Amino acid sequence: MMTSTSHSRKRTRWKGNVIATAFIIIIIGVAQFIAPPTYNWTQNTVSELAAQGYEHKWLMQIGFIGFGLMLSITALSNLRWHIFAFLREIPLAVYALGIGLSGIFCTAPFRDGVLFSSAEAQLHSNFATLAGAAFSITLTAHMFTDSSMRRKWLHLIALVCTITIAIIFGMSEQNIGIIQRSLYLVGFTWIIFVYNSALLTDKSYSQTRYRRHPST
Repeated sequence: MMTSTSHSRKRTRWKGNVIATAFIIIIIGVAQFIAPPTYNWTQNTVSELAAQGYEHKWLMQIGFIGFGLMLSITALSNLRWHIFAFLREIPLAVYALGIGLSGIFCTAPFRDGVLFSSAEAQLHSNFATLAGAAFSITLTAHMFTDSSMRRKWLHLIALVCTITIAIIFGMSEQNIGIIQRSLYLVGFTWIIFVYNSALLTDKSYSQTRYRRHPST
């Protein structure tokens, strides 16, 4: 019974990550499909699908907030009395929180002549930066604590790709839409395939949530 329950919990956590990731991917696709001709996905970012003053921004806001809530709940549900679990899940929850908050505070408009709040746009940028930093920390934690050597290399590859693409994004003025989507691609691929593999096979996730005294 204990083994069956443990496997059931692992499957639930795995499904939660897939649902959260699939949810935001679908929202991005729909939001991009209904975007006006002035929005160019190669030049405009995903964040601008929720830009201030844009009539359909609510859709991408739902995507950011929903993804942030679902992933953070899943990450926190993975916490166990094991140091490796804390090192992995807390930064991932912060990453999810940053994505969610970047949906509450919207970026500047992608169309000219639209009034907007520069303070709100700065908050959006700050939370997006927080999400990026937290995700890099998550990858680093997995790289050092994962029991699988194969996954250690995959964590390292994802970390190098994330940092490299982020640097290119910060320095580029052209094709920033493609560059930012590449960041999302790395993150979503890692969550679905690498992170979920660790959830299902790494022994540290088999630790009980609470340690009980043998007499109880």
